Amino acid sequence: MILIISVISIMFVWFYIGPNELMMDQILFISATGLIMLSLFIYTIMSERKKGIIIFESTSYIRLFFIILIQWIINQIYPYMPEFLPVFMIISFLILPGMGLICAFEFVFFDILLFCITAQPDSYVLIYLISEASMGVLFATLMLENHREGKKGLCLSILLGVTACFNMLFYFYNTDHFVSKENLLISIMSGIGFVLFGLFIYPFFIRFFEREKDALFRAILNDSAMFRQEIKNFSEMEYTHALRVSKLSASAAEIISSDTRLAMAGGLYYRLGKIYDKDNSRAIKIMEDNCFPREVINIVYEYNGIMRIPTTRESAIIHMVDNVITRIELMKDDSMNNSWNQNMVIYQTLNELSQKGIYDNSGLSMNQYLKVRDFLVNTDLTICYAGG
Repeated sequence: MILIISVISIMFVWFYIGPNELMMDQILFISATGLIMLSLFIYTIMSERKKGIIIFESTSYIRLFFIILIQWIINQIYPYMPEFLPVFMIISFLILPGMGLICAFEFVFFDILLFCITAQPDSYVLIYLISEASMGVLFATLMLENHREGKKGLCLSILLGVTACFNMLFYFYNTDHFVSKENLLISIMSGIGFVLFGLFIYPFFIRFFEREKDALFRAILNDSAMFRQEIKNFSEMEYTHALRVSKLSASAAEIISSDTRLAMAGGLYYRLGKIYDKDNSRAIKIMEDNCFPREVINIVYEYNGIMRIPTTRESAIIHMVDNVITRIELMKDDSMNNSWNQNMVIYQTLNELSQKGIYDNSGLSMNQYLKVRDFLVNTDLTICYAGG
C-alpha cells in the first residue's frame, strides 16, 4: 500500500507541474524534492506510529490516499482562486487529525514549495502562504483538543476573526494600502467559511481517524489482551490491583468529565513496569514497540511521579487512585472494615500528595480534585471491584 501511495504521489507531482513550462533542471529538481519529501513523510508516519502518536492500520493508508487526492484537487484549483484565500490552512486541517503535527508541517510546506516553484508568486504571497500554513496547523491542533473536550465556540470565534483580519492585512499591503469592497467581502466570507468548515466538516475528519484509535483502545482493554494476560500471569494480586485502579479511575474521570477510556487503560497498565523487574523505562519501550496510544504511554511514564509529575487530569486521577488503593491494600483487612478508618487513610494520602504539588501541572482544578476525593471517600474500596 505504501508503494502504491508513493507512485500515485509522484504522479500527482507530475500532473501538478505538467501545465507549466519548466526547464528540465526545474523538473528534475521538483521530482528529486518530491521523492525526498515523500520518503521523509513515510519515515515520519512509521516513526510516529511506533511512538503511538498516530494510529495506522491497513485501512488508514487508503484514507491517506484520499487525503492526498483532496490535497491535489485543491492545488489544481488554487491558481484560479483569489490570491489570499486560506487554502493551505484547509490542507493543515485535513491532515493533522490523522497524522500528527510533524506530518502536517511536512505535507503543507512541501505543497507550498511546489506552488512557489511552479507559480513563482511575489514575496507577499509567499509570506502569506507560510503564515497561513503555520496558523492552520496551530488552529487545527487547538480545535482538535477543544473537540475532544466538547468546546468549540471560542476557538471558532477566534478563527473567524484571525482569518478575516489576516486576509485583509495582506490585501492592504499588496494593493498599495487599499482594500476594495470586493477584497473585504472575500476576507469576511473566508472567515465565515472557515467557521462553517470547523462546525460541520472538520469534526467529520476527526471522527474519521478517531475510529481506529477507538479500536486500539478496545484491543488493549480486552480481557484477552496480551499485556493484560502478562500482568495476570505475573501476579493475581497485581492483576486485581490493576483492575481496581482501572475501573475506579474511569468512574472518577466520568464524574469530572474527563476521558474515561484513557483513565481505564492508563489505570490498567499503570504499574506495567513491575512485571519487568520494576523497570518502567523498559515497559515504556515495549509499549512503544507495540503501538500503544501515546496518551497511555505518557501516563505510564508518569507512574508515581518518579520520572515526571502528572501532566493530564487522567494521569492525576490514576495517581490518586493508585496511591489510595495501595495504602489500603497494605493495611490489615480488619482495620479497613470501619469506614471512618478508610476515610482517614484517603484524606491523609491525598492531602500529603496535594501538598507536595504533585498535581500542579495536571490541569486538575481544586473543584475537580475534591470531586475525585469525595468519590473515593463515598466508595467502599475494600470490596469495590475485588477480584476484578
